[in-house]
Amino acid sequence: MSGLSATLVSHGFQPNYEKAFSNGLAKRGVAVTLIGSDRTLSDQLELGIRFLNLRGSQQTERSRLEKAGNLLRYGVRLFAFLAMQRPQNLHLIGTLVTGNPVLGPLECLCYSLLSKRFTLTVHNLLPHDRHSALNRLIYRLIYALPHKLVVHTKRMKAQLNTVWKVPAERIVVMEHGVDELPATFQPWKPDPGNRIRLLLFGAVLRYKGIDTLLQALDHLNDQPITVDIVGLCRDAVYTEELEQLIASAPANHHIKWRQAYIAEDEVQGIFESADAVVLPYRHIDQSGVLLAAYRFGTPVIAFDVGAFADYITDHTGILAPDTTPLGLATGIRSFSKQMQHFRRDKIRSYARNYVWEKTVESLLSNYGH
Repeated sequence: MSGLSATLVSHGFQPNYEKAFSNGLAKRGVAVTLIGSDRTLSDQLELGIRFLNLRGSQQTERSRLEKAGNLLRYGVRLFAFLAMQRPQNLHLIGTLVTGNPVLGPLECLCYSLLSKRFTLTVHNLLPHDRHSALNRLIYRLIYALPHKLVVHTKRMKAQLNTVWKVPAERIVVMEHGVDELPATFQPWKPDPGNRIRLLLFGAVLRYKGIDTLLQALDHLNDQPITVDIVGLCRDAVYTEELEQLIASAPANHHIKWRQAYIAEDEVQGIFESADAVVLPYRHIDQSGVLLAAYRFGTPVIAFDVGAFADYITDHTGILAPDTTPLGLATGIRSFSKQMQHFRRDKIRSYARNYVWEKTVESLLSNYGH
């Protein structure tokens, strides 16, 4: 054992990330306490991880009053626990508890006061689609409070250092990880109808550019495409926009939108049945979907945003020439001409470089100081 300990707080952020991060640390000998919710994949946690369900329910069907009551109870339980335990290493691995940046500095100040060392994972430098001057000011305050900030790419560290003026010694680069690869895989087979099968996976948000892909289909009338959109959208306006684009797409394309929570045992089959995962993001720092695709051996077609260019190689995918619908169509066309080139065993081998047990290594010295 390493003799290190860490108390992880995720506020119910992305159950698979929460589980994988915790397991990665536990495999490196860190004594992990995970504060989670009903959504936590507790049955998949490594033996020895201490799991505390302080958040409880996160069901979206609850009334606003129920949600507010649950959040208040969670806050009391969480801060009472931290006040009693005063953890050596407190690490917020998720997002802010309320999702409201205005309250972020106060939340982070409490974590700093109630722990000996407070670490914050910065998933995105600013909230998606909310790059306002006010948020820049608020996050400058937030980033000043933790002892260390953890980012998933070297580019994010450079931006925190040069743009946000965070000293380099306060920033730890821990690359986003992937789960251990499955024991078995289904071999890839081309579509018998010569269609290109494209997958968009995960929560449907405007910054992910799904509308750009749907518009790109207008430039691909000679190439039949099947598009599978798998994920929930909680933005009614954006949902209506996408539904209109789907209804007006050229008739030779097939578009399916599965708006549902996807069970973990379904994910592998969804990825393996796609010819490529498409990432037409308007902006992003790093994407777990990119590495999930690699885990299952699926190549990607993406825009050159964030750190994508650092992770997409000649044998794992294609970067579209620009971020327009026509540019994406050009990238899809290029991919369709060389699908056989993207060997799934090589992509999975590449993914092994990013298993969580390896990527969390950079945190160990931070926890030990």
